[in-house]
Amino acid sequence: MAERGGEHLSKSYVYKLATTDQPAMPKPEQITALAAALELDEGVVMHAAQQSAGYHTYETETPDTKTRILIANVKKLNDEQLASVAALVEFHLRNLPE
Repeated sequence: MAERGGEHLSKSYVYKLATTDQPAMPKPEQITALAAALELDEGVVMHAAQQSAGYHTYETETPDTKTRILIANVKKLNDEQLASVAALVEFHLRNLPE
């Protein structure tokens, strides 16, 4: 599988995915490499990776990559970082053009 995945999919990484109960979320380039190696759509691989990493997934489409990144990584933020992100979002919502 590592050979089919190219430079972003090492043998040790494939082994880690196969033997870890709850692996960390793969990087975008690793999702692409995994999809190529498995001959699957990237969305299918992304969904499986999110579930495997313990993220709650929903069957709705998110508007863009930035939104998916925020959702996928929210659990990695500490309380102070979450408060900062929430304050930034609230600021932008209050200042939306009418």
